[in-house]
Formats: sequence, structure tokens, C-alpha cells
Amino acid sequence: MKKLLPACVLLILLFFGCAGKMHYTLLEKGTVTLYLKAPKAQTVEVLSSSTNYQAIRATRGKKGVWSVNVPANKPFDYFYLVDGEPFTPPCLLSRPDGFGGKTCIFDPAQ
Repeated sequence: MKKLLPACVLLILLFFGCAGKMHYTLLEKGTVTLYLKAPKAQTVEVLSSSTNYQAIRATRGKKGVWSVNVPANKPFDYFYLVDGEPFTPPCLLSRPDGFGGKTCIFDPAQ
């Protein structure tokens, strides 16, 4: 039962989540899929230290949930560009980006 609780919480957040943009991740076999709920967005890209901050275009899914796959063999920093504007969602781990904002940190060991 304890193992089902995190999954239930994730599903609740997925379907009833925060107003506006919501973010979550799924790690499978050395790749992390980053998801961002941004139903009004026209474009979403992810920039990460694992790709030397080269933009990776996300794919729009159902109900405005965008997704992108990123190799996850080691920790990396990342943020989104939503319609060309930088966006860092609330995340478990983050750090200052050196430009007055912050980046999320994905750590596959966490």
C-alpha cells in the first residue's frame, strides 16, 4: 500500500495539478522523460547541461502536456523555453543559474 501512495499522488497532481504550468519526470532505462503541462503554449523546448544547452523541442501530447526525452546517465541542470521565454518550474532540486534565475537539477540517483 505504501508503494501505491506516491503513484496516487502523482496521478492526482497530473489530473488536478497546479494552475498554469506543471512539471514532472519519469526515469526509465537511462533516459528521463520530462513533462510540462502548458496547454496554452505554442512551443516548448528543454535546455540542459547534458546537451550543452542545445534546445530540444518537446512534443505536445494530450491536454497540453509536453514531453521530451533526455539521456539520464548522470545528474544535469535544465530549464524550459515556453514560447521563447525561459521557465523553471518548481522542482525538488535547483540551483542559481548565474543570471538571476535558477535551473532544475535532475539526479538519476534521487
